[in-house]
Amino acid sequence: MHKLSVGLVMLALVTSACSDEVSQEDAQRGWAAANLVLALGQAQAQTRSSALESTESDFDYSTTESANGTQHNVNYSFSCLEGGKAAFVGKFATHDNGQTTFSYDVSYDGCRSQSVVIDGALGFSLDMKITDSSTSLEYVYNGTLDFSGEASGTCAIDLIGKTSTSFAGGSDFSYQVSYSGSVCGHDADLVASN
Repeated sequence: MHKLSVGLVMLALVTSACSDEVSQEDAQRGWAAANLVLALGQAQAQTRSSALESTESDFDYSTTESANGTQHNVNYSFSCLEGGKAAFVGKFATHDNGQTTFSYDVSYDGCRSQSVVIDGALGFSLDMKITDSSTSLEYVYNGTLDFSGEASGTCAIDLIGKTSTSFAGGSDFSYQVSYSGSVCGHDADLVASN
């Protein structure tokens, strides 16, 4: 009986030591760091494409016109603020009906953000609709990232977020945000909303 108990304790220790589970705190740190790179890189893509800086060697840009609006295609390397790179390949489109869509595949390569080093790939898409009295956003993140530094572990991300605002004039304003899915094995709402 004693050998069985010792064996089970040893098995439990080995299993927990080999676990790749990312703590909720590390998930929040890693998520914030990766999302900051995504936001900065996306903003740079829009700024550079609107300035038509497609002659730069690290920035490939083209547009396609259609009956419904304009599609902008980008492929470029973003220099992360604390070192490393993130390669963005994707498109954003503006439609005549007030809808805007984004979709990027981002490859993080030793990208350092908020003292977290990020490697791996993350897909991101955004569907935005704007009217005179409301705005709605639906965004989807999907991929796997490896964190080291101030956060550590391998993090699978499968998140859907929704944001909506409505205003009827004056002080009549409403705002709602919701998240579903998971980030590093944790409820997306607990990770992304902090």
